[in-house]
Amino acid sequence: MEYQKGQYVVYNGLEICRIGDLVKMCFDGINEKEYYTLSPADIKSSVYYIPSDKIEENIRPVLSKEQLLELIDRLPNTESEWIADKNERKYDFSSAIKSGDYNRIIPLMNGIYNEKNQREKNGKKLLNSDKRNFDTAVKLLHSEIAFSFGIEIDEAETFIRNRIKNIDIKDFHQL
Repeated sequence: MEYQKGQYVVYNGLEICRIGDLVKMCFDGINEKEYYTLSPADIKSSVYYIPSDKIEENIRPVLSKEQLLELIDRLPNTESEWIADKNERKYDFSSAIKSGDYNRIIPLMNGIYNEKNQREKNGKKLLNSDKRNFDTAVKLLHSEIAFSFGIEIDEAETFIRNRIKNIDIKDFHQL
């Protein structure tokens, strides 16, 4: 895919950034390489340098409004996925987040949510690594919705709820 200066993208599945210039830099003191600069949308003073030959594996376009509405509409009917092995689950979740593929992320989120409820019934807490993964996924989803629809990030959950009104959706903030 061809990316343009000024285009907004999701970097490493974690952060919305604006593509800047293509620059030549020498970070190792020996080899000069071309890098794209990425500036986080919410932190104007930060800059990431991504090797131009690695750009495709590190970024993806921000989802369109239409894609996000379709995703939200599918939320109530999305299945749950639970991976019993915590190391495999952590790896799969991290991989899904980096890919930005909500078709992989949402079932894993639902799995964690269901596990949290089950553990609470047994007087136990959710593993910290699962809570972190869940919170990361929520932040990504809410950030992308907020960015695309021009709302504040803390309004994203209300936006989701209003879109699928009258359908019981899990409260992603109460882990």
